[in-house]
Amino acid sequence: MGTFWRRLRTVILTLVLLSSSVVPQRVSAQQVPASEFPGLVWAVFNFKQHKDNPTQTPVGTPITLVAIAAAFLFLPSIIDVTGHPLSSGSVAALSCPVFIGGGTLLGEDGCAWAKAGMGWTQQEGVAIQRSAYRAGGQTEIAPGWLLGGTLGAANQTTQGAATLGTGQSFDVAVALKYSQDAVLLAGSAGFAANWNRFASTPGILSAVDVTNRTAQVHLRGAYDFAFDGWYVRPRLDLDVAYRNMPGFQVMSQGTTVMSVGAFSQTSFSATPMVEIGGRLDVESTGMIFRPYAAVGASFLPGNTSTFNVQFAGPLAFMGSFQPYLQGPSVTANVEAGVQLYKSQGLEFRAEYGLIAGTSLLSQTAAIRAAWHF
Repeated sequence: MGTFWRRLRTVILTLVLLSSSVVPQRVSAQQVPASEFPGLVWAVFNFKQHKDNPTQTPVGTPITLVAIAAAFLFLPSIIDVTGHPLSSGSVAALSCPVFIGGGTLLGEDGCAWAKAGMGWTQQEGVAIQRSAYRAGGQTEIAPGWLLGGTLGAANQTTQGAATLGTGQSFDVAVALKYSQDAVLLAGSAGFAANWNRFASTPGILSAVDVTNRTAQVHLRGAYDFAFDGWYVRPRLDLDVAYRNMPGFQVMSQGTTVMSVGAFSQTSFSATPMVEIGGRLDVESTGMIFRPYAAVGASFLPGNTSTFNVQFAGPLAFMGSFQPYLQGPSVTANVEAGVQLYKSQGLEFRAEYGLIAGTSLLSQTAAIRAAWHF
């Protein structure tokens, strides 16, 4: 049923553009869903070729160029711009929990840690796989107050309908926390940069470099309810992020066929979660075992990214248009993990995370080692 409606919308949009292309007019400021644009461009060019030469309707090289350009550029380059805040370094900086004394209240201590993980994202038919590496730590600067930070780097590959992309990213974040009894209040600020190079799998277009930069502020409040052997921790995360993507050009054989304008956007998200965990003391080793799981949702109002694109060179008659990506306004979030640590000593942890929404599925898995002091 989804495929039927998508094709129907494509036909309607095609007819709208054709009504403007019967005579030599520019089809400017048309808003087209990024996921539907490749088929739309193909249809428009097919009809125009038939109009110009009714006896021959082959689709020439310039037509193929644009169809492939639309298919591989927009979603792969946009998907990082609309990344979910829970995967950022600003969140990773809030990460040194330990039990207070012999109970099940969670607190914070000084620690240094390193982490390695993988991530898999599917959104609007585009698949992204990441391998990430991160290190961080924190120390107490006053009773109940801790200052921490993290550095992270990642490699990623992107696969779309007619796309193969590779990229790297780097992020840095600092965090300030207040932890006293059952209360945790924390804030962090971070910056991330992402570089990607995309190539069309038929090899017709020149490689395109796309850069994304993100500045983010993250706030967290949590309160613990301690019971015998287990606990419940409701928490609320608030994020404000500013994202910027410089403009770039699409070229083929030295000729510019498309120019994508610079993009910037400020977004907000709120994520309430409830974590449930337990405590098991391993007396033979003096270590503490903490299994935990959390469920919640993220609310992302106005999660739509719109881009300005101008055709150029032999395709200038197509004018301009505005592809957009409609991200989910609500996602379901799941976290789970196991932590094994020794007070004032070594820690091992395994983590899993899942984010699911309309046309979005993102999963992460990681292992971590730390030293508490």
